[in-house]
Amino acid sequence: METLKTSDLHFLENNVRSHPEEQIEALEESIKEFGFINPIVVDENNKVLVGNGRVEAAINVGMETVPAIRVTDLTEDQKRAYIIIENKLIEAGGWNYELLNSEIEAIGLDMTRFGFDKFSGMEIVEGDEIQKTFKNTNQELDFELFDDDNFEFTCENCGFRFNG
Repeated sequence: METLKTSDLHFLENNVRSHPEEQIEALEESIKEFGFINPIVVDENNKVLVGNGRVEAAINVGMETVPAIRVTDLTEDQKRAYIIIENKLIEAGGWNYELLNSEIEAIGLDMTRFGFDKFSGMEIVEGDEIQKTFKNTNQELDFELFDDDNFEFTCENCGFRFNG
């Protein structure tokens, strides 16, 4: 593990992972509350392989150094694969939303600062049609929930709306 100057780090030119402003803001809040705990991964040229969003947040809060793990034994193809695999593996996990709600309620911190609201899984709004809004569930849809021919679905992340 090393401590590297943020000014010496290089972001990926073709970063396949996007970092929306809300995520960077949540990362900034996390750094302010807990510090920069999770090290980034860099190559021999100080290119950030994993942790680009965290570095951006660190710079935004005025950090001049961050902890890093340096890897020097990967080929260019292995680096490219590692970047994609690390990001994909994070998505592969899921949440127990009932337990998550309990944990969020029990924690004495404002978890909305870190991008968390209560997770109800979905909201059903009564009206002329049933509206289902899934909130960051990162889970497959159970199409049996959509037994009505007339419904509307809105993705909370991107706002895309579609119906049956």
